[in-house]
Amino acid sequence: MTRSRCSLFFILLLCALPATGIPASLDAEAPGCALAEREAATARFLGGSAVEPIPAESSLFVDPSILPQGPIKIHYLVDGAPYVVESADLAAARAPQRDHPLAGLEGDTKAAFDLAVPTVLELLTLRPDLVRRLHRMDGEGTPIEIEIRTGDLTLERLTFDELRTTSTSLRDQGALAVYLLTEVDGQGAVRPPMPRRTTKNGCGFCSPTSSCDDVGPYDDGKGDCTTCGEYGECDPGGCDCSKVINDYWTDWFVTNITYVGPYGCVDYSFVPDSRALRAQVTYRRNRIQVTRTCPNCPSCAGCYNTQAVIDFQTQTLYCYIDQFQSCLPGDFTIGTWELCP
Repeated sequence: MTRSRCSLFFILLLCALPATGIPASLDAEAPGCALAEREAATARFLGGSAVEPIPAESSLFVDPSILPQGPIKIHYLVDGAPYVVESADLAAARAPQRDHPLAGLEGDTKAAFDLAVPTVLELLTLRPDLVRRLHRMDGEGTPIEIEIRTGDLTLERLTFDELRTTSTSLRDQGALAVYLLTEVDGQGAVRPPMPRRTTKNGCGFCSPTSSCDDVGPYDDGKGDCTTCGEYGECDPGGCDCSKVINDYWTDWFVTNITYVGPYGCVDYSFVPDSRALRAQVTYRRNRIQVTRTCPNCPSCAGCYNTQAVIDFQTQTLYCYIDQFQSCLPGDFTIGTWELCP
C-alpha cells in the first residue's frame, strides 16, 4: 500500500467518524497501514494521548475547604447529559510535598511560605485526556456543567467557564494540589488505544511480544506493510484477554509557576549581571501503566495497548527565575545554584 493510499484511508476515516462518542469496532481487523492510521486517528479523536501532561493553565481546581472530609462525587454533564463521574474520598487526601530535592527554604522563611500557600483539589488528576477533551468541547460551544455532590446533596453547581475562572484564581494564588487518587466512570471515561508508532508508509514496529497479526515494517519487495508474523518477530502463542505489560515513571515536568519575590541579582561569571525573581515552582511526575487488551482472546488478532496514569508525585521548589534584565542599585546578590533548574 502506498503513502497516498494510506492518506486517502485516513481522510475517509475522519469523514466517517460520528459527531460524538467513540468510533465503532475498535477491535476490528484492518489490513496493512490502515490499522496504524485507524488507531492513531481514534486516539486523536478521543483527545490525544491518555497520559500526555496538560498545560499548566488547563488544570481544573476546587477549594477543598468548602467540601466535607469524606466521600464526594463530581458529575460532569455535557450538553445536559451525564458524561463522567469522578469519585473521591477527601479523608484520604494528603498534604502536598513542599520541598523539591534540588533546593528549599529553611526555618522561619519556610514556615511563612507554608502558611501563606493554600491547597486545592485538582480534578481529573489521573485523566489528562479528559481535561483536554472538556476544554476542547467548551471551546466548540458545548454546554458543560459540573456538580459536586455528597450523597443526595448537591454542594456546588458550576458551568465549565466558572470552574475555569475559579481554577485560574487559585493557580494565581500559588495554590498547591493535595495528593489524592480519584476514580472516573461513565461513557466518557473510555481510554483511547495508544497510537501505533509508524515507519515508512505508515507501517509499524515489531517486538517478540507483538501479535503476529500486528502491522510490521515496510517491505520493499512486497511493496506494502508486513505483518509481524511475516516479518518473523512476534509471539505465536495465545494472548491473555488483558495483561499489564509495563509501568514506569515519567520525567519531572512543571505544573505551575507563581512569582513570590523578591528580586535578586545573579552574579554570572561570563555574562552581565542579571535580575532574577523568586518563584514557587511545582513539579510533577506520573506513573504510567501500559495494558495490552485482546478482545478476541485467546487469539492475538486485534490486540491493542492502552496507557493509564495510576499514580503521581508533586514537589515544590522555591528558586529564582532569570528575568534577563540588568541589575539595579541595591539588588542583593544570589548564587547561580539558586536559579530554577
